[in-house]
Amino acid sequence: SVKYERLECNEIVPDQVNCDNSDDDLSNSIVSGCLENCALLHSDSDVSEEALSFVPPWLFRCACGVPHEVQKLARTRDDDRTGKRLTMFFTSGPAVRLLWPATVVHLTFAATLPWVAMPFTHCNADGKSVYPGWLWLGFFPFVLIMLAIEWRCFTWTVVPMLQWVENLEIPFVEKAPFPVWLVYTAFVSVITHMDVMTQGLFLATTLHRFHCAGFSHAAESWKEVWGTSLFSWISWGANLETLVILSWAIFV
Repeated sequence: SVKYERLECNEIVPDQVNCDNSDDDLSNSIVSGCLENCALLHSDSDVSEEALSFVPPWLFRCACGVPHEVQKLARTRDDDRTGKRLTMFFTSGPAVRLLWPATVVHLTFAATLPWVAMPFTHCNADGKSVYPGWLWLGFFPFVLIMLAIEWRCFTWTVVPMLQWVENLEIPFVEKAPFPVWLVYTAFVSVITHMDVMTQGLFLATTLHRFHCAGFSHAAESWKEVWGTSLFSWISWGANLETLVILSWAIFV
């Protein structure tokens, strides 16, 4: 279908032609020319709109939504193999570049958190090491930065994803509405980033516990057990602090 937009005849036909000419043939040719040019200059094909119908309109209107480059490509793309649908090959480049700052932020936060938190931990009456709850305030800047980067990556790739993926699945829902799927995905992302926080606090409290009263007996007992194990030839395994740090590094 074609959408027509009204234009003045003198914007389309040559200036030498008078739109008010009483000659019927000339008038008919002018009208035909106006309509034809209106159709060519001011039409949006159903095919181009269909290519974007998979994506919620607010993602195009939002200032932090789908980039204009992707929107333009989605409207003009026409391939013999994929038709109007985009592929990740055309849109994922900027998203891949954003992985570098995301990696730097992730590793920096994960590597510094235990050593920043450890001075604030203390031994309680039971000989256990605990940390103050306000340390979780440091998690919010980290998770907000990571979610912002993830969202920007998502806006670069959401158009081809929604064009090719028929059903957005979440637990117990085979075909979830896009807003529900988006909220669930963001929730999973936050939980995943919380692992970095909990692992860092675990390392901080565990290392501090080695200095709590009575823990020296546990360290000595571990050395004896390690010395009689199959892995006794690995000398650094007798040190509990080394094992804890190594385990934390593997998870991070």
